[in-house]
Amino acid sequence: MKTLGIEAVDLMDSYLLGWQKEHDSLVLFLELLLTEAHPHFEPFDEEHEYGCYKLGSFIFNEVTSIQGLFPSELKPRWNETQGEYDDVTEINGVSFEDKYVQIETDNSLM
Repeated sequence: MKTLGIEAVDLMDSYLLGWQKEHDSLVLFLELLLTEAHPHFEPFDEEHEYGCYKLGSFIFNEVTSIQGLFPSELKPRWNETQGEYDDVTEINGVSFEDKYVQIETDNSLM
């Protein structure tokens, strides 16, 4: 599977919407802020929107341990009043090293 434009996603202003753990895989549901260089970037209403946000997910296979997430899954929830998904937390940083991924958020370090 080909990853499209991850280098053109502003992870620092993206949001974690939820997660799901199945067997040895972890799926993080995200609302990603796309930059103009991303192939799926679309113009947005600057009066009502901060940027071009799209739903996406990170899928991690062969996960051996998870720290910083509640053990139960949390599905994304649509907020009808606000017309958007409720976020769990804002992403403040992501680093990939060897077989480890570290995600810093407002609430914790995963």
